Order: sequence, then structure tokens, then C-alpha cells
Amino acid sequence: MTRIELNPKPSKWLFRLLLAVHGLAFLAVCFSAINIAGKGIVFLALFISCYYLCWLKILQQRVGSIVRCVCVNEQWVLLDCEGNEYQAELLGDSLVTTILIILNFRVVNSRRRKSLVLFWDSLDRDTFRRLRVGIGM
Repeated sequence: MTRIELNPKPSKWLFRLLLAVHGLAFLAVCFSAINIAGKGIVFLALFISCYYLCWLKILQQRVGSIVRCVCVNEQWVLLDCEGNEYQAELLGDSLVTTILIILNFRVVNSRRRKSLVLFWDSLDRDTFRRLRVGIGM
């Protein structure tokens, strides 16, 4: 890999998938034999989960969310939504498939780990393909 610049945008497909899963869970709770108080607690947990995953993770509004990555000769630089820049190394447990890439990083000189989830529609087609090939799918 020589140089890859990633400017991921929110994935519409991942957003739809998470909404569908939360909707199905909501329906399952509606038709379950749980009492009203139990259903209220589960509905609250579903709402919080949906908010956390959709708003904070997918739309990259969570503090520390990665909004830009640049890789030059295997050296990664991550930029988060607050403007902080990190030198990082790509870990071997990153996942690469044809529709999903999960990049796991360890921040240099720190024990912190950061992850970046990229669905196929988060990047333009050519960048997604180059990333898949560069990481070694």
C-alpha cells in the first residue's frame, strides 16, 4: 500500500440494517408475554441502543469517532471528530469482507484502541476496493 486516504461518510445500508433489527426487536417485545413494566424497561433499552448505534456510531457524532484516516507506507494517521490526530498501527484482527471492513487500530505510545467500521457505501467504490486489496483480502 502506498497511500490511501479515507474520508468515510455515514452508511445508509448500515443505518437501515440497524433500524430494521431494532424494529424487529420492538415487535418481538410487543407480542411477548412480558408484563407492562418489563416491556417499558426493554423499550427504553432498545431506544437507548438505537440512539447510541445510529446517532453516535453511524453518524460519527460520538466523541472520539474517526472521521478521516490516511495511510502512507503502512503508517496510519487518524483524525477524530474533535480534531485530534493520532499515529496508529493497524492490528491483525481487522476484518475484511466484500461488503464490510472493520479496521482495528492501536494508538502509538498508548494502550488505546480505535475501530473504524466501513460498509461498502461508506467510501467510493474505487477506494473501498483499493483498501480491501491493500489490507489483503
